[in-house]
Amino acid sequence: MPDSRRILIIDDNEVDRQLYRRLLNQDPEHEYEIIEAVYGDEGLEICRNQEPDCVLLDYHLPDFDGLEFLADLNGMDQENRIAVVMLTGTGNEAIAVDAMKSGAQDYLVKGEFSRNDFLRAVDNAIEKMSLMQALEEHRKQLARSNEELAEFAFTASHDLQAPLRRTKTFCKMLEDKLGGQLDEETQEYMNCIVHCTEQMQALVSGLLEYGRVGTSKRAFALTESAEVVGEAVSNLDDVIKEGGARVKCDDLPPVMADRVQMIQLFQNLINNAVKYHGNKVPKVRVGASIEDGFAKFTVQDNGIGIESKYADQVFTIFKRLHGDDVYSGSGIGLATCKKIVERHGGKIWFDSEPGEGTVFCFTIPIPG
Repeated sequence: MPDSRRILIIDDNEVDRQLYRRLLNQDPEHEYEIIEAVYGDEGLEICRNQEPDCVLLDYHLPDFDGLEFLADLNGMDQENRIAVVMLTGTGNEAIAVDAMKSGAQDYLVKGEFSRNDFLRAVDNAIEKMSLMQALEEHRKQLARSNEELAEFAFTASHDLQAPLRRTKTFCKMLEDKLGGQLDEETQEYMNCIVHCTEQMQALVSGLLEYGRVGTSKRAFALTESAEVVGEAVSNLDDVIKEGGARVKCDDLPPVMADRVQMIQLFQNLINNAVKYHGNKVPKVRVGASIEDGFAKFTVQDNGIGIESKYADQVFTIFKRLHGDDVYSGSGIGLATCKKIVERHGGKIWFDSEPGEGTVFCFTIPIPG
């Protein structure tokens, strides 16, 4: 049995309305409940109360044009969106483009379409709107899941950090109380407890940062990249001094970005560049170039490098290429970098030669 669809025809030309009604009644696959209106205000009222599946909309209405109708229709607070096919008496490409930008799903020129063209336009418009609504619902569900995940991560971080802090505190109290009474083996055990506690704290903090990236509500704003790198370097002052590292920054363009996350991004990459230096004095250079509306940033080091076979793994959360006895870390830093870059609509990758160093590259949009 054919499925039923409710169609609203808004056109002040009775001949055109009769044509559309006849074409719809010739559809072998669907049955239609057809409603007609002459004025735009009348059509909007029908859309509010009866929610048709599709509107066949004349571009020139007695009270306002089709684009104004679309603007009012899009402004309605309705759970279900309504598909629109715009019809006009002239094949004006500019009108077609404006109609599609304003929310119409299809566009037809009166007198220049066949029955199949007409029925196909109606069918496609309804299917497009159905897909758009499904995607929007999926987006809302994903947003809710992200918010729940962020709330869980914050709560878990707080609840896990507290016993870890107490563990470190009690270890320190025991060392102070016992003074020099601890033998070498016992002192080694105490040091191991503190080290494992610090590792767990770093892991929990990293997970919290990772979970917060996708739920940030800070709007992108014009951000001076050089200032961001300066803050990242300042935050890493102890690490840079300890490693004897030299960090150089070229001229960098401003970008549209979340400033806090950009600091975190550069901080993670520079920290890695300093950490994985091998036997060399670490040298880090931050540069940028403009390519196709994006700033392509590079963070170059002279460290141990990365084998190409790990290209698909380094940005995976918890994936580490070295044991903790060689290089400490949580395996979350580069995964967080990837998540930040993708939130900004960019990409991140690396070029490397084992033993010669690595260049991490990522793109961020520049002001248009």
